[in-house]
Amino acid sequence: MDMGDTNLHVVFIPSLAPGHMIPLIQLAKLFAARGVRCTIITTIHNAPMIKTNEIDSLNVHTISFPAADVGLPVGIENMSDCLNSEMITALIHGMDLLHAPMEQLIRDENPDCIFSDMFITWTVDLAEELKIPSLLFYPTSFLYRTISHSLEVYAPHANVKSESESFLVPNLPDNITIKRSQVAKRLMYTNPMADKLEKLQQAEKRSYGLVHNTFYEIEPAYADHIKTIKCAKIWHMEILLHPAVAGFLTHCGWGSVLEAVIAGVPLITWPLYADHFYNEKLVELLGIGVGIGVDVWNPNFVITSPLIRKQRILDAIDLLASNSAMVERIRQNSKEMSVKAKKAVEEHGSSLNAINTLIDELKRVKLNSKPSI
Repeated sequence: MDMGDTNLHVVFIPSLAPGHMIPLIQLAKLFAARGVRCTIITTIHNAPMIKTNEIDSLNVHTISFPAADVGLPVGIENMSDCLNSEMITALIHGMDLLHAPMEQLIRDENPDCIFSDMFITWTVDLAEELKIPSLLFYPTSFLYRTISHSLEVYAPHANVKSESESFLVPNLPDNITIKRSQVAKRLMYTNPMADKLEKLQQAEKRSYGLVHNTFYEIEPAYADHIKTIKCAKIWHMEILLHPAVAGFLTHCGWGSVLEAVIAGVPLITWPLYADHFYNEKLVELLGIGVGIGVDVWNPNFVITSPLIRKQRILDAIDLLASNSAMVERIRQNSKEMSVKAKKAVEEHGSSLNAINTLIDELKRVKLNSKPSI
């Protein structure tokens, strides 16, 4: 079946947070560079983040953010603009209010596929109604998803006596231990995000598939393991290709970890919230960095965990700057992982192959959905 001339149209809907938005925009550009007609839907003040670079098949449609309705100043439309928890809550509410105008715009666009951020789950319902595939984008590692799954299913943190006590996370390819203080609080207490997370789990099962911003070679055991615990098709695509500095201190956001891996530089890890503590575990498994010893997870970027003493940071920097045998191994591991990462995005590499395979599959779905003449 020749799919080369199939005029595939995909609508991309990123979430309004840099760590989610930037890689999905990059993915849209990769699709557009392969001849797919791509439409990105976002708000007016987020649109400048999207540089189309004269890509003919990439278009941006903007809608107004309901700032007045949620009590935010005009122009506050991204998590990076929020200064406190109240603003974050208001922004999330604003994103919920975008449902109706975004849905109408999608109907007007009449796409062949909807590709949305993981938290924009209503797109799965709309895709089912329109009888087209829906894809959910996860800007995270497989290790983070599998640790989270094990914690949710087995709740090993409920069996320890204190916040500082370590425990083994069950049903993982490696022996990974964490402290209860490093576990996301949504797993232990009633959380305002609980409803959204339940909707996400249900949407995963009904979507056409899940796409992660990672590459197979960085976490092969977890890329394979996630397929045994998730009832959905899984694709892995390394998207961020920005150069990193020659070694840096990171909060372990997944984008920062990927940038360091690609550049081949060691990391000093200082996790704060979200998936950071679990990403630090992957850095440990890969042997590409050293930690400063942070133990307490924060609910969001408003940091309430204990202050870190300056000496801990200085000790980590001094260690990474030394020529000890351990640090030499870290440097070598970083260089080797960088080679694997760069090969993944070369022609016939695992990430480019995954992108091409996904595009071909979406074209096939479109062709098969056409009524016979």
